[in-house]
Amino acid sequence: DPLTDGDPAKKPDVMNNSWGCPESEGCTSDVLDVIEPSMNAAIDAGILVVVSAGNAGSACHTVQDPPAIYPRSFAVGATQFNDSLASFSSRGDVTYGGETFMKPNISAPGSYITSSTPNDNYGSMSGTSMAGPHVAGVAALLLSAEPSLKGQPEMAQAILERTADAMVDNTCGGDADGHPNNSYGWGIANAQSAIESLSQQATLDGVISDGLTSAAVEGATVTLYALSDTSTPLDSTTTAADGGYSFSLSWGSYRIEVSKTGYETTTVEPIYVVGGQTTTADAVLNPKPAAVSTDLSIEASNGEAILHWRHVDDTVVRYEIWRSPNPYPDRLNADTSKVGEVTPGALNEMLSFTDPNSTLNDPATESAYVVYAINSLGIYSDVDHGLGEREFSLVVP
Repeated sequence: DPLTDGDPAKKPDVMNNSWGCPESEGCTSDVLDVIEPSMNAAIDAGILVVVSAGNAGSACHTVQDPPAIYPRSFAVGATQFNDSLASFSSRGDVTYGGETFMKPNISAPGSYITSSTPNDNYGSMSGTSMAGPHVAGVAALLLSAEPSLKGQPEMAQAILERTADAMVDNTCGGDADGHPNNSYGWGIANAQSAIESLSQQATLDGVISDGLTSAAVEGATVTLYALSDTSTPLDSTTTAADGGYSFSLSWGSYRIEVSKTGYETTTVEPIYVVGGQTTTADAVLNPKPAAVSTDLSIEASNGEAILHWRHVDDTVVRYEIWRSPNPYPDRLNADTSKVGEVTPGALNEMLSFTDPNSTLNDPATESAYVVYAINSLGIYSDVDHGLGEREFSLVVP
């Protein structure tokens, strides 16, 4: 019984799948939803899942059966002796689960492939079932050359894809320059290029832009981490005037963290960097609203707390007032509750809010207030307790 006797320690590194399951054979939508998690579980267990794209070409949108239709499958198309795409090879793109994506991922020889047959004979066959094993074999060579890639199927797939011989084709769409595309994917698998990439330096670059204005963000700190250890920085750099950054590094799986005062910190992961290639990872920094720190005041009247401040940031679309019995209120704390909102008017206008339910009439109870500024991206200003600083937290009486 595989459920009780299976040994995960004996799992394969690469799994080749030359099968499909059309609806006519019982793979209805409910069955598809069962097959995909099983395939994803294999990938999550560290297995590279290679699948044949199918033999329903030459029209577009003919990659149509599982497992080739799943986003995470490594689908293989078939080429002929002259590197042209075989007429039978299924093309993309694929729409599944509300998402549209490129298929196949890569291509390999699949037309008139000669092999041994029963009774000590040779024969030839054609189909993406011949192409898939080529890619599985190249993957095995890659893992043999670099054993640390075992258990990293996404990284191995990225190397195979991006070292493939590029084949430009606009027939079924793809990138604007025709590569990668929905006919060949990233191109024809190239074992030599894949192995050679392991010893080549790579570049990771990108541009950091402002989430509100789309302008380049200069002076942002970009910190590099290995995906396997996101607590120990490997390197860091600062963006230039054009928002650009760049690292020179070895192949691997990485994460970047981008930060700058006045912005929310953002991360980008996973980033699969291939030797001899430039990998681009752009990021958007969403600005925080300017702190509520101008003309702050509070007064008490008939048991009510009245807060005043000046509207000085035209990116702010609303202010929220929160109250807590704790002298350090924070909207993320359970004891802090939202008591109201104020919509700003003209820039530099004085704003006010009255809390009729304050505890000013109870001398044994303190009320601490904080006003948050929120911009059109829904981002809140920071909490920094203290009158006259970034936001204000006022304790009364």
